[in-house]
Amino acid sequence: MPVVMSLGAAALVLSIGSGAIATGVGIGFPRFEAVSVSRSTKAIVPSALAFVTYSIMVLVVALPTGLAHSGITGHALASVVGINQFVIGLSGTLVSAVLACLVGLISMYIARDRVRNYRLG
Repeated sequence: MPVVMSLGAAALVLSIGSGAIATGVGIGFPRFEAVSVSRSTKAIVPSALAFVTYSIMVLVVALPTGLAHSGITGHALASVVGINQFVIGLSGTLVSAVLACLVGLISMYIARDRVRNYRLG
């Protein structure tokens, strides 16, 4: 049960952080033209470069949680360090939370700065 609670906390933090990360990536790699989604519907979707950049950033932020809660990696770390596997999982959650906050804050700062300085034509 404690491992499930740790993973739940990680999911909550990462889902909140992923929105903050998306703001900077969307501003950093904007797309201004609409793409046809269906016959009469158009939408502005992220560019492929923005999607790849965002995916890599979220993967890097979530990696400590994934590794720490993995049966193989988490167990190996716990046996090498000599502490309970739950502590390893909780540590991975905390590292991911700190990374999500840092990357999210930097991303939001970049977005705010670019939008503030944006001028038409």
